[in-house]
Amino acid sequence: MTGITYGIIISIENYNESTDFPKVDFASKDAQDFTEALLELGYNEDDFLILSNEKATKTAILSKVKKFVTRVTGNDRIIFYFAGHGFYEEGQNLIAPVDAITTDKKGTCIPLLEIVDFLRTSQSSKNILFLDCCHSGFLTHDKIREAITSFKSEELIYQYGGEEFCVGYASCKSDEESISHLKLHNGVWTHFLVKALSGYAGNIYEEGLLFSDKLQSYLRKETSEFVKLHTTKKRDQTPVKFGSETDKFIIADLTAIFEEREKERMKKELEEQAASFSFEDISFISEEDGSVKSLPGFIRGRHSVPSRVNSTANNFIKSIGHKIIQEEISEISQELQKHLKYSRAKLKATTDNGSGSIETPDFDYSIEIYQSEEDSGTYVLSRKIEYIKNPEIINNPLFNRTFNGTFDNLRIAVHKKIDIAKFIDKIEALEESELIDLDYDPSDLSSCTLSISGNSQTILVTGNSICFQSNSKTSPAELVEAYKKTQQALILSPVHKMLNQ
Repeated sequence: MTGITYGIIISIENYNESTDFPKVDFASKDAQDFTEALLELGYNEDDFLILSNEKATKTAILSKVKKFVTRVTGNDRIIFYFAGHGFYEEGQNLIAPVDAITTDKKGTCIPLLEIVDFLRTSQSSKNILFLDCCHSGFLTHDKIREAITSFKSEELIYQYGGEEFCVGYASCKSDEESISHLKLHNGVWTHFLVKALSGYAGNIYEEGLLFSDKLQSYLRKETSEFVKLHTTKKRDQTPVKFGSETDKFIIADLTAIFEEREKERMKKELEEQAASFSFEDISFISEEDGSVKSLPGFIRGRHSVPSRVNSTANNFIKSIGHKIIQEEISEISQELQKHLKYSRAKLKATTDNGSGSIETPDFDYSIEIYQSEEDSGTYVLSRKIEYIKNPEIINNPLFNRTFNGTFDNLRIAVHKKIDIAKFIDKIEALEESELIDLDYDPSDLSSCTLSISGNSQTILVTGNSICFQSNSKTSPAELVEAYKKTQQALILSPVHKMLNQ
């Protein structure tokens, strides 16, 4: 929607003639809540005229409204809100200013049509009145039933973007009273009006837009049902809509509000996931490779570099690389005993033919050397921390000092197998696919890797796990922090939902 939305908000809770004009419960809060709803929609308070209680005299209302509407241009619209006493006298709807006198209602109150005339003399052809007062049901009048040519386009925001209207929403019929309720701390009708403007009215929105017809249906249903249910005499309060409009029109565009709420919802979901993060399902992993002839047990002139990938070559590599395993298991065991004070009975270290492990009360560490499947003359050295029984160990500085610069992968086991082919198809079908770098082998769909624009980590997805890969080796704690940042980057991407289905 183009142009400025101007707001005229008038509320009177306590009248000068308090004996004849009883207190209008929650009128001030109604106006405040209505104002805050407009501000939440992105409108500017500098474009509002707000008059409340002692400031809302007849003279002030008429003079200030008359002057205020001169600011309005043709692309703008005016929203008028009134909470206070109202009357229907001698064929006229009247709103009561703070200095109204019951014995002279006609002389001291303001005809609603006079307000409408002010709005209509402005350059705006988009005027909405919201009236929360007794006897406010407006009887149709020629001045606001002027015929306006209608039009239609295709897209919602364009289809209804040039509409013209002078329409009012009133809290009740002319022979009914507008009810407030202690449970709501609001007038009932305004309570539901604010809910609708704030995006809390269920499924009445269309593509994030609140239309005039949906608003009236919602206000009528919710108000009448609440009043009937929560008043001892099962009273009636029937909201009405009056005036002229070319077609249904947009009351409010809530798309930004809904988008922000979705971000907040996903952020909260992420925080809850982090809070319930199961370290039993994660592993810290790293792999490094090198030439077989560089291993400490390789003797030049006696040993030859394997020319094939097979079990014999693999066992050979394990045997000549076993010294690396023994030295590392010994070094880390001593570090853990020294820094984390594990007793001998609680730390079990073993080595066996090219592999070794350390079992502790908090986690298990393992290291293994084996032949590369891609290159017969290359070995792979794999390290893992897994089976984490005590998540607090991840943030222990001494634990992280022991394994600093060791790991570059955080792998999360998934409980529901991922169909990699379907996952790839969904990624490639996304409109935002250009923001996702996807890599896979069409002849081997057992895994794929992807990265999100603006994030340094890559994500390896297999049928059984999701692995977050850092571009450098670091400590377990720093790897977890990098994973969380990647999750935050993912949270605004549809990939997040796919990975968590």
